[in-house]
Amino acid sequence: IMVIFFFGATVSNLLMLRFMPIKRPGRIFLMMQLSRVVIIGLLFIRPDWWLLALVMLAWGLNMGMTTTLARTIVQESAAPAFRARILSVYSLGLLGSAPIGALLLGTIVEAFGTLNALLPAMFVSVALFLYGTLGTGIWSYRSPQVD
Repeated sequence: IMVIFFFGATVSNLLMLRFMPIKRPGRIFLMMQLSRVVIIGLLFIRPDWWLLALVMLAWGLNMGMTTTLARTIVQESAAPAFRARILSVYSLGLLGSAPIGALLLGTIVEAFGTLNALLPAMFVSVALFLYGTLGTGIWSYRSPQVD
């Protein structure tokens, strides 16, 4: 499962190298949030092995794109004089959130079961999409590297 997931993430990064810079990375980032709901929903129904492999590949593609696009938007949005500092805080936030997320997810899995722990992730992805489209300028963000 992990090999399939990371293969998808690697493929997505190779594809993005080919097509970068992307004109509207914020839109793709937000659409990845919605597509993640479908991916997690498919995992929730306990698919057969062949479909599970395809879903994990799709999840790897999704997460590879999401991670790269988030960094891209942060880098492009930061003023050049502060870019390194902003990226260091961004990276620190990612590193610091992993243990907190693992603790929270472990608690949810223990209390509700492995499959039921997928449900909050679906709601969080929808919430991120809605917040990103309605509460921020991410949807309309244009890469300064294009045109």
